[in-house]
Amino acid sequence: MRFDINISKAAKVIGWATITFVMLVVVMVVLGRLTNSYTVYNEQSGSMRPSIAPGDAVVMAPIPASELKPGMVIASIPPAPYPHEVVLHEVATEHNGIVTTRGTANKVNDPWHIKLAPTVWHEVLVIPYGGYISSMIGDNPFALMLLIAIIVLAFGAFYIRRELTITKNKEAEHYVPARQYIPEH
Repeated sequence: MRFDINISKAAKVIGWATITFVMLVVVMVVLGRLTNSYTVYNEQSGSMRPSIAPGDAVVMAPIPASELKPGMVIASIPPAPYPHEVVLHEVATEHNGIVTTRGTANKVNDPWHIKLAPTVWHEVLVIPYGGYISSMIGDNPFALMLLIAIIVLAFGAFYIRRELTITKNKEAEHYVPARQYIPEH
């Protein structure tokens, strides 16, 4: 019997931790987009393994380009003719406002050079698997509302289940079985 109780408690902890994790990611994505004080990128490739894996959400904040140092992870868009998409790589070298980047998993620097803007987005936090949630939300307000509704319903279900369990336990404490009538012959 004790074994069942521990599993139940572990399941509750895992459930609450999952819901909390999802809520934090949603709040971060929304706040970042509203305030423009940080942004969230979803890692698509394995070029930054092991520190950033595909499916991770990378929280980026702006800093002055003058504060960049080799090893810092930045968001940049390679110049033409390379694909015009955001790349998250670490700074390999910097000279007079021009940086060369490299993926952590790559043995060589990227073939392009990036001319820095006055402000650059750099890595602040990596949220494992958070990119899946962030990409699901995207810029779609309906997806965000659906995710929030699911979270609210999950909280509600946990709360209702808890209240029903408490009520059932209280009723069981006060339950007195009726005497059974056995007719005499």
